[in-house]
Parts: sequence; C-alpha cells; structure tokens
Amino acid sequence: MREWLRKPEHQAFLFSQGLALLLWLVALYVRDLNIIPVWYDQENHLSNGITKHFFDPYVIRDYVYVPWLTVILLPFGLIPLSLSVLIQTSLMFGLLTAVIFKFGGSLKTVFVTLLSF
Repeated sequence: MREWLRKPEHQAFLFSQGLALLLWLVALYVRDLNIIPVWYDQENHLSNGITKHFFDPYVIRDYVYVPWLTVILLPFGLIPLSLSVLIQTSLMFGLLTAVIFKFGGSLKTVFVTLLSF
C-alpha cells in the first residue's frame, strides 16, 4: 500500500475522492437544514425528469441539456438522489484528476483545480 501511495497520481486520486466525499457530506448537511435548494437541478431536471421523460426530455420545464445526456444519466435516475450525486461527484473528480495527469499536470495542479469548485 505504501508503494502505491508514493506515486503523485495516486495521491491526487485519493485527494480527489476524499474531497468529493467531504463536499458531498457538506451538501447533504446543508440540504437537511433546508435553507437553500441543494441539488435542485439534479433532482428536478436530471434524475426524476429523465426517468419520467426519457424519450422526450424537452417537455421538462427548463431542460436545456443535450438530448443524449438522458442516456448517460438514466442509471443515476434509478438510484436514490444522494447516492447518485455522490457517484457523479466522485466520477467527475476522478476523471478530472486522470485528465490532468494525462496532460502533464502535477499534484499541485489537481489541488488548485479541485479546490476551485
């Protein structure tokens, strides 16, 4: 395990997943307080809306995304919203980390990129 952690891309990946989990927990806490609408777009347009209007997403009010997004997001509409957001955030942070290292970025680049959200 220690050998695995010596590589900067592995450290960056662990950082990205830890940050995704931390931000998800904060969002979940704020959502429970019900002071601001957290994950409103995700809930109304991307999760519930897509599963109900898969073949014609533009009947959903304020749906401004490309139609093929429904195919990508359909599996996320079938699981609970909070779990779906956690998976999507983890995927996004992990893929961003992979792309950064693919194009010659460093651990510092990953920190700056992910902490700018």
